[in-house]
Amino acid sequence: MSRHLFGLSAADLAMEKVGDEVRLRAGAVGTVWDSLVGGTQITDLADLSGNPITQITADTEAAVGFYGPEGVSTVYADFGYSRRFLMMAVDLGEQIDDLRLNKLDLTGGTMLGPIITSGTPTAEDEVVNKAYADTQVSVGDTATLVSAKAYTDSQAGLKVSKAGDAMTGPLTLPGNPTNPLHAATKQYVDSLGGGGGGAVASVNGQTGVVNLTAANIGALAATARGASNGVASLDAGTKVPTAQIPDLTSTYLAFEDSWGNQWGPADQGLKAWSYDPSVAGFSSAPVGGSVYMIRVKLRKAATISRIVMMTVAAGSGLTANQNYAGLYTSSGTRVGVTANQASTWTTANNTLSMNLTSPYSAAAGDYYVAFVSNGSTRPGFVCATTLGATRTPGNANLSSGGYRYCIGATGQTSLPSSLSIASATPDANAYWVGLA
Repeated sequence: MSRHLFGLSAADLAMEKVGDEVRLRAGAVGTVWDSLVGGTQITDLADLSGNPITQITADTEAAVGFYGPEGVSTVYADFGYSRRFLMMAVDLGEQIDDLRLNKLDLTGGTMLGPIITSGTPTAEDEVVNKAYADTQVSVGDTATLVSAKAYTDSQAGLKVSKAGDAMTGPLTLPGNPTNPLHAATKQYVDSLGGGGGGAVASVNGQTGVVNLTAANIGALAATARGASNGVASLDAGTKVPTAQIPDLTSTYLAFEDSWGNQWGPADQGLKAWSYDPSVAGFSSAPVGGSVYMIRVKLRKAATISRIVMMTVAAGSGLTANQNYAGLYTSSGTRVGVTANQASTWTTANNTLSMNLTSPYSAAAGDYYVAFVSNGSTRPGFVCATTLGATRTPGNANLSSGGYRYCIGATGQTSLPSSLSIASATPDANAYWVGLA
């Protein structure tokens, strides 16, 4: 239950009859009663803000507005002008609309909560409550209950369980499936066989959703190309890359033995060299700041730890931290470098075995040994020919980007991390270098 709103309508005004006139009484104070005459005064009232009051007061325009007691929809107002006036709650229309929306029609409807009955039904048409139904079932005809249970149990034995079951007869469907999870009919499955006797039962022993791997059909996976225990791939020239050719030195004669009675790098403790040092008969001092590059062929993969060179004339006044040797790939990337050699290139007729700061695991192929020197007197390194810039016999029949002896950069104080092979210029000095 809730309080009803009274007043605030055109008829709910404080007024007084004076002669033949009806005069509005602004600010008039009145009382509220439960009957037109006599009766009991109602003091359980509230103003429009919900504050408790015991009397009602007209506003400056003589209008009256207040809330009555809970559940009361009719009262009588008395402003002391010789009679009381009937006041009806002005919110009854809203309550009627609310009842209309929440009532249950005689023709039927849907309950949103339980129906609580007053007790045990006595007439045949009365609503039965749960307590009555439970009592009647418990004291009902035992034979009927037993029979009903037996029938129910027998029917349960004929059902198909949602969790999966075995049918004892065919299941007839209303038609072909239209949803991916619908059961399929025989005619639908047969139609997918393309006239070949039905759908494929398996693929190479695989059933269900088949995803064949290379192993399923006895093939090598694509990842086996160029991999250990795999197969060789082909390069852009349709040849097997050098790095994928196996090392057969343990099966056949060692590579070094193929030189016959000729000396090879291995015979002198090296893994590669620019040429047999016994043919070298000259020396040449490099131009300060120029990076000299000597192309070397590494016939099989090896770990390179040292660069070997030889001096004829000693260097002097070499600039600290501006004298180095290093190793580059055929594309010009530096893969190894020595420590500063300013103090070691100062001895004449000396074999220089210079450690790389970190060993490099090199695949078979072409590499460049490079060195740069700066100082007042650069050392004279062993070389095979010094015919001058106009004669470069070491580069016979070679073109730009493929020279054996060349200068890669000038004005350098150290070896750069990369060099442009294509822009290197040919050098007449056939310097001797070795790798170990």
